[in-house]
Amino acid sequence: MIKFFRKIRQGLLTENKFNKYLIYAIGEIALVMIGILLALQVNNWNEEKKQLQITNSYLKNLHSDFKQNEDMMNSVFESLEGNKRAMRSLANFIDNGFIAYNGANRFLKPLTEEYLTENITTNRNRFIPIIDTLSLVYNLNRAGFLINYDLLLPTWDEIISSGNVRLIENKDLKKGIKNMKFWVSEIQEIESNLVTPVIREFQKKRANYFDTSKFSNFLSEEGLTDGEAFIDINGLRTDKEFSLLLQRLYRSSNEQRDNLKGLKYESSDKIIEIIDNELIEITK
Repeated sequence: MIKFFRKIRQGLLTENKFNKYLIYAIGEIALVMIGILLALQVNNWNEEKKQLQITNSYLKNLHSDFKQNEDMMNSVFESLEGNKRAMRSLANFIDNGFIAYNGANRFLKPLTEEYLTENITTNRNRFIPIIDTLSLVYNLNRAGFLINYDLLLPTWDEIISSGNVRLIENKDLKKGIKNMKFWVSEIQEIESNLVTPVIREFQKKRANYFDTSKFSNFLSEEGLTDGEAFIDINGLRTDKEFSLLLQRLYRSSNEQRDNLKGLKYESSDKIIEIIDNELIEITK
């Protein structure tokens, strides 16, 4: 093809047809330019397609990350509710002592007037009645269980470290992730400064009445309702400071739960919705 065009040029020059040669040369340059532009356009299309695929992959992975984080949040919610049930159980134990249980889903000693009018299954979600030393130990342990939440976004960390944040064009998505990371850090600070100190104080107070070092021997003993060797039951029930500390622990757990629920409904759910819409737009 190059030889063909060269022969044409040589023929025009030999015949001294300069004007025709000039027109031909301009046309040849135009063809070259058109070829270059087409090649650039094809390259741009390929590059855009490649970046769209990367963006699509990022969005899918972000969606997966936020779904996993919501699963972790739900797990934290369940754990916090378990802790609170244990605290309510201890509060009832302090007021009523051991609750006689006949093994047929009926408690021989009612806890409260409210309890008399409610089904046992409903109440089981509210608290776990303490019927013996084993259930007392369980609730003492569970009430002092430390629960923390952390936001894990490996895909977003990869996007930032790779410098590909420009591929995420949705401003609301980027702002939402930034805000969520900020609020998580605020919640973690509250957990560190409010919840954790109360739990540590509770654990320290609990140690005055419950000897955890003897717990393994206690589990092998018969007569679980006779646990005076391991737990100072009377001291536990009459210690006003312990009751007040239990109330503080309950309030701090409520605040921890409410903060996380706010984070889920105000940030996480909205971000997942934005990502869903972005994925729909990409597939159009």
